[in-house]
Amino acid sequence: MASQLDKAQQLDAQYNDLAIDAQKSQRETEPAQEFDADGNVICINCGFEVGEKRLEGRPESARCIGCQTDKEFYDGRRR
Repeated sequence: MASQLDKAQQLDAQYNDLAIDAQKSQRETEPAQEFDADGNVICINCGFEVGEKRLEGRPESARCIGCQTDKEFYDGRRR
């Protein structure tokens, strides 16, 4: 019985490692933020200012919520 528990724990640890690696990989491929003359973050797709609430939730955001939603939909990652 202990060996089955050990195997389950190993699989769980491997799954967690894969999930962490996937998140790191996604963050590394995210484009850099762009700023306007006043230092506000502007969307890399539409050029409008990224909303304050979006930046509170995701400070690294390079897209406004609308463009990010569209990107995820077209990438097949609709949530």
